Amino acid sequence: MAGDYHTHGGYDPGYDNENFSPGDKDGNDAEGSDGLPGYLGTPKGAIKIYLGNRAHPRHGKVIIIDPGITEGNQKPCNQCDSKSSPKS
Repeated sequence: MAGDYHTHGGYDPGYDNENFSPGDKDGNDAEGSDGLPGYLGTPKGAIKIYLGNRAHPRHGKVIIIDPGITEGNQKPCNQCDSKSSPKS
């Protein structure tokens, strides 16, 4: 196996769905001496990788492949025209 991929559900004030949970990290840390990469898709569209570290659980490296939608970073959508203004 080369890694695992999962997504977190929509925004929920009771969870930090934009980041790997402790359980996500635990699973990847346990997969070997260097861990197994875990890929995450978040509600805001970010794509992240967690590189597990068996020797230091929950302290592996997080790499952001795509930051998703952040303040000032509006991604194009099918409801926007070429000038990025909402269609009526």
